[in-house]
Amino acid sequence: MPGGKALSAWALLASLAVASWGVRGQIHVKEFSGKVFLECVRSQGKNVTWWRDGSAVGHEAQLDLSGVYDDPRGLYVCETGDKTSSLQVHYR
Repeated sequence: MPGGKALSAWALLASLAVASWGVRGQIHVKEFSGKVFLECVRSQGKNVTWWRDGSAVGHEAQLDLSGVYDDPRGLYVCETGDKTSSLQVHYR
């Protein structure tokens, strides 16, 4: 797929799922300069931990999927202490 169509497919094939063990938060899927990011929406001053299939993968509000993983498929969870959100990524 050419660049723009591939990135659009990312957003379409990522499905939002509420984590069953936490309070609902938000994850936004963004594309910028040919890269795809997951952004964890959190309260000011809250720490962030990103999990991918149960393993910690980051501590920043934004997680760059396009440059980090050859195969980004998996369940991503954003944890901010009192809130969690999850996003299942199906696109590769």
